[in-house]
Amino acid sequence: MGHAEADEGQVTRLYGFVVDITDMLRETAAAAVAGALEHRAVIEQAKGALMLSFGINDEAAFELLRTYSSRSNIKLAVVAERIAQGLSDPQYSSLEPGRSLLNVLMALNPHPDQRTGTEG
Repeated sequence: MGHAEADEGQVTRLYGFVVDITDMLRETAAAAVAGALEHRAVIEQAKGALMLSFGINDEAAFELLRTYSSRSNIKLAVVAERIAQGLSDPQYSSLEPGRSLLNVLMALNPHPDQRTGTEG
């Protein structure tokens, strides 16, 4: 924050102060990385289920997860957790892997504390 004095278009003097937010930014970045690593395994499991069920590559599987998360307003990690848990639940089983996955996805109902953009 400051004020500059200029003479003929050239800054000749600056007044003000500087606030170093480096540590705050570093802490925020570290928290974001830790959060991503925490959910990585379950996201990879869900991607694997999508890849196996639909015969798609990992990028397409992630895009499906991301799109479903966005359209359903459910955090991506929550969608992935529910897929991983649902596929081991006999309630959703089917002789066709794709049908089992679809059964899990159709059962996903957002809970208020798991919607994107909210704390929880």
